[in-house]
Amino acid sequence: MKTSAKKKWLGVMLVLAIEIMASYNVYVTSRSDLTLSGLELANVEALAQGENRRQRIFCYNTMEGLDGGTKRYETYCGGCAPVICTHWYTENHCIRP
Repeated sequence: MKTSAKKKWLGVMLVLAIEIMASYNVYVTSRSDLTLSGLELANVEALAQGENRRQRIFCYNTMEGLDGGTKRYETYCGGCAPVICTHWYTENHCIRP
């Protein structure tokens, strides 16, 4: 064989080897199951909410501010804002602008 024919043959074999490796990589990548942990899903959801200025948050429909109880801030569904209370009931969601 001449030198130029050997170079062409070597070039063809090199291109073929690269194509086979790339195809195998695509095959392996497509077969792997994509599963996200709970933390990863929470991060994705938090990032997605950041794109939207309105936030969906937990709130309570019924709140009481009885004397003698431990007071803390909880979100009231009526205004979707935190209020001081001692007891809270009926969990729900509200949209905070």
